[in-house]
Amino acid sequence: PEGDAARVIGIGGGSTGLIAGDGGKIQFAGSIPVGAVRGKETYPQSKVGFDQLYKAFVKTEGESWEGNSPERKIAKGHKILQKIKKQRGVLYGVGGTITTLCAMSDGVSRIYDPRSVHGRTMTRSEVTLVLRELDGMTPEEVKRMPLLQGREDIIRYGGVILMACLDALGAECLVVSDRGNLEGYLAYRAG
Repeated sequence: PEGDAARVIGIGGGSTGLIAGDGGKIQFAGSIPVGAVRGKETYPQSKVGFDQLYKAFVKTEGESWEGNSPERKIAKGHKILQKIKKQRGVLYGVGGTITTLCAMSDGVSRIYDPRSVHGRTMTRSEVTLVLRELDGMTPEEVKRMPLLQGREDIIRYGGVILMACLDALGAECLVVSDRGNLEGYLAYRAG
């Protein structure tokens, strides 16, 4: 409906999509060419690597990146983040990283239930706590968590990207959606 402004963050494997819309119409959409998998391929799995990834997303004014570095590619996304920041509306999060972090925030470690995360508001503080929990775990402990199977090696990268986006947008929370872009597109086409 008219006046239903919303913004969406979608963290995928290869990119991070950002969309702003109002009244069922897209006002702005863009993509930053780094997602959880590409983050893992580019940055070491260490505090230094995670800090580099975070800083690439929240580059400060006047900072520039040299050559064809991964940071330079991400830097193009700063304009996208700034456009989304200027838009109004509820901030939603979609994708496996966000739903998994939300489930972990609720203490789930075994079986994912979409009903437990869909529509739930997740705060920046909750994301911070989950990332700290992951940082305190050994790679073997992370691998043993059934909830993280197939995602155990990229969840931290996706979490860092989420934190960076929240900070760049000045957002303290987002509403988690278990439904993804394809379902949104189908609903749009059907409506």
